Amino acid sequence: SKAKVVETVGYTIQESVSDGPITFAYLQAYKKDPAFSDLYIGFTDGFFLDGGGWIPPADFDPRQRVWYKKALEEDGLIYSDPYLDAVTGKYAVSVAQPLKYGDGSVRGVIAADILLETLTEKAAKINLSGKGNGILIDANGVALAHPDEQLVSTDLLQNSATKDLAQEMMAAEKGIKEYELAGAQLVVFRKLPSTGWVLGINLPKDVAYQDLAAVS
Repeated sequence: SKAKVVETVGYTIQESVSDGPITFAYLQAYKKDPAFSDLYIGFTDGFFLDGGGWIPPADFDPRQRVWYKKALEEDGLIYSDPYLDAVTGKYAVSVAQPLKYGDGSVRGVIAADILLETLTEKAAKINLSGKGNGILIDANGVALAHPDEQLVSTDLLQNSATKDLAQEMMAAEKGIKEYELAGAQLVVFRKLPSTGWVLGINLPKDVAYQDLAAVS
């Protein structure tokens, strides 16, 4: 839903400004939501306009940034991989899309940095009355939220204890998987189509099947 702000501002600029100058005021929308870290535009001539007032160094070229290149390659709204924001120390993701002139030619790329604090906190706080927990994995296998705090921000694909499970969760659109980690566990997971991240709900196997065990 945060990406809609980027889309809306971009389309507003295209429709209202067309080929005219874009002022700093157009990039102030992000300040209404604390989840946004910044809103900015990189232009095809290399000029950079930042809603937070940041003045880049002389050698800064937005056209060489991943968010700029990827938005033009996809010719649509894109998400970057999650990263730790240098200013806040919290997870963030860049959302970007091409910005065009009235004739449809590319003018640049409009993008925003969105903090993922609320999302990762909600995933980490899933507990199913104290019996379960949430897992959130990005498209590269990095744990954004995990009940084991030592695994947060680590690559689960490089950990022998979590590698096989992470691979299976990332390979399927959704599923249920039994595995061993401090006892028999059961995880129900689904891939989020807009980002490729995977959200899982984890329960001890005996808890998940306790109603069936009571019946039998």
